[in-house]
Amino acid sequence: AQAHRLLGVGFAEGGERAKAIAEYRAALAADPKSTETHLDLGKALADAGELSAAEHEYREAVQLRPSYADGQVALGKLLSAKSSEAIEHLQLALRANPDIAAALYALAKAFQRAGREAESALAFRQAAALTKRQEDAVRCT
Repeated sequence: AQAHRLLGVGFAEGGERAKAIAEYRAALAADPKSTETHLDLGKALADAGELSAAEHEYREAVQLRPSYADGQVALGKLLSAKSSEAIEHLQLALRANPDIAAALYALAKAFQRAGREAESALAFRQAAALTKRQEDAVRCT
């Protein structure tokens, strides 16, 4: 399963989506509970414009492991057009890992689309503050 997943990653990085998707599917046939492979397949499908199939893979990943922050972020971003559902998944991602600036930013945008301006402004401020802290930490190393 891992060999197929790694081949899929290589194909995805090389822009060969169809081959990446085939390898990820082969990996899942061998190990259907791999949250990372569901996420990888979802990303490849999303890149190929197959959004419903990508959503299915992201949902599989977070169903298998609800605390999987990367899966929650990916699903939240994909669902950003469905604001209330996106908000739910992004909040779950931030509960699992509060240090994901991209999740805070996506949450701010989802709040904005839902007309929840105060929450949107707060999330934007938190994302900006977190990004600055992370940049400062990098400069200090």
